[in-house]
Amino acid sequence: MLIAHLLNTLEKEDLSYCHWKSNAFREEALEGKTDLDLLVAKQDRERFLSILDQFGFIQAFAYNDHWFPGIHHYFCYDSESDVMVHIHLHWNLVLGHDFIKNYHIPIERSLLESAAASTGLKTPSVELEFILFVIRMVLKRRLLSVVVGNPSRWMALLFGGGRGDLAESERRELEYLSEHAEPETIERTRHAHFPFMTRDLLGSCLSSISPAPEKYAWFTAGRNLVRALKPYRRSRPLAAFSLALWRRVTVTTRAVCNRLFGTWRPSIRLKTGGKIVAFLGGDGAGKTTNVDAARIWFGQYFSTRKIHLGHSPKGLGWYSAGFILKARRLLLRRPRDNFHYAVIHWLDSWYRYHAFKTAMKLRSEGFLVCLDRFPVPGLEYSDRPMVRQIAGSEGIFGWLAQREEEFHRRTRGADLIIVLKLDPEIASHRRPDDDPEMLAKRSGEIWDREWPKGYAQEIDASLPLEVVQQQVRGSIWKVIRKRPLIMEIVGVAGAGKSTIARKMIEETCDVQTSLSIKPYKFKVLGHVTSNLPRLLWLMFSGIPYRFLKALLYLECALPIYRFHKERGFLPCRIVLVDFGPVGLITNQEQKGYTRDAKWCERLGNRSREILDLIVWLDAPDEVLFNRINERQEFHVMQGEPIETVKAFLEDFRDAIGNFARDGTKKTIPCIRIDTNEISVEEVVREIKQAL
Repeated sequence: MLIAHLLNTLEKEDLSYCHWKSNAFREEALEGKTDLDLLVAKQDRERFLSILDQFGFIQAFAYNDHWFPGIHHYFCYDSESDVMVHIHLHWNLVLGHDFIKNYHIPIERSLLESAAASTGLKTPSVELEFILFVIRMVLKRRLLSVVVGNPSRWMALLFGGGRGDLAESERRELEYLSEHAEPETIERTRHAHFPFMTRDLLGSCLSSISPAPEKYAWFTAGRNLVRALKPYRRSRPLAAFSLALWRRVTVTTRAVCNRLFGTWRPSIRLKTGGKIVAFLGGDGAGKTTNVDAARIWFGQYFSTRKIHLGHSPKGLGWYSAGFILKARRLLLRRPRDNFHYAVIHWLDSWYRYHAFKTAMKLRSEGFLVCLDRFPVPGLEYSDRPMVRQIAGSEGIFGWLAQREEEFHRRTRGADLIIVLKLDPEIASHRRPDDDPEMLAKRSGEIWDREWPKGYAQEIDASLPLEVVQQQVRGSIWKVIRKRPLIMEIVGVAGAGKSTIARKMIEETCDVQTSLSIKPYKFKVLGHVTSNLPRLLWLMFSGIPYRFLKALLYLECALPIYRFHKERGFLPCRIVLVDFGPVGLITNQEQKGYTRDAKWCERLGNRSREILDLIVWLDAPDEVLFNRINERQEFHVMQGEPIETVKAFLEDFRDAIGNFARDGTKKTIPCIRIDTNEISVEEVVREIKQAL
């Protein structure tokens, strides 16, 4: 089990940590049913984070993380026990109401020194945990929490009603701590570690959270405790009240907006960024059932959304077109014809594409998006272009067919396709009322097709539902862990760069060849303005315009690439650049266009920071010599003697090698592939293995 292995590793590495609260439920925590609240010594921070990374934990960010300083969230899916392990990682303990953690009691060292292993999990002394529990509960029930808390309880509290009443889990925790803590040891612990807290104050605080407390005991205990904690507060009372009230307004406004307009900002997002997971399968394979199950299960931990591309949301255009088509049919007194169906299929593809754009926007915000159905090239009976087949390519039908096919081509960029494969015979038993012939065709094309490994995850839908859903969760978690990558294909003309890029795009739907900078017009304008004197000087120095344009594009694009990559907001999992920063900078150096060497060096270092892999396509000199001369496009070496071409190729190879190795901050992994020895398919396979 993941948690047991993690705790054993922490013990072997002799890290100073403890599970500092809720130890009444540590058995549930060890089984992954509740969170693990771990306090870790600051000197062991780097080692602890390294161990979490080794076990595959991913950091998550909540919209209100800045409210809770020193607290971080880490998640990891345990496939063996089918649970999501959630670690609340604390570097220091800051206590108070959820809207304002305003008190830092320097008790971390005492907790860590008193920690002892209990069922594999280090826990502090019961007495320390008992006193901390009392302080935490009283701070949550003081006057400030009444003002910014749930308004429905205000009137009850004004009449002394039950503010001290604990929730069921809190009551059980208090009972556990009271049973296991010794009164004499509590007194010694209070005197040694909580000098601000008198015996009477501890007693009044405990009475205020006990069953059937005195009227307004919660108010008196909270007021006295806050006075005693004055040396440990982080903000003055007025500032704390204002901040808590503002956060209450923020939370309420966010909830109302989410209810009225839908959720567009994630509550919790993962460091690796959002993901799009598409589900494919024939009729009866359980697509909708598994999509709903995945959305609900992962929605317990992260922000998730479901979009049905088979029945994408329709807008005003759909209903207006339907009204016009119906009026046309009534006026002409004819049944639905090819024009009618062509317009319907064209509009359907348009709305499907815009539903997918919504999914991409949600992914860029950090959501996990589950797609029910997804158009994949090559399928004959599921979500394919229909206009050309129905109405041909003449006149208006040709235009509609082109638009429909274009929308299908643009619907790409899913991070994972889960293929639910079901034998057509089993499908016929599950769906006895469907047309047997069509059911066999739709299920058969999914069943018989060879799906690309590493991108499409095949799952046997004939297995029990619980097993299928567990495999789905494991597959989704694997793609969640994958970070977005930026790679560049380099090589001289004729090496096969464009061919390989097109093949990568054809075989997978998680590859794109560029990242648009159009949404960042003001940033681009700022870069152009700041670099205008340099550009004019280089232009008058004889540098060709096309090279200056490419350098300016790098100046604008590299910060945007870095921003998107660090936050996991790339439009797909892999951005494959054909003639990007490596090819451009080495080409300039080779041709001597380096008047502004510092600018080129700065762009080179920025490129090394964002590139994860260089794929170097090469071939023997004689082969490249023939390919260059056979090209229809112009190349500077066309018609040159072979000795000149060989010298050119040697200089190019030296420039590529120097760029990959000569990084002041990062050396980029580089794989070199001889395209003369292997086929295009084998080249793509090697690239996938490297990724």
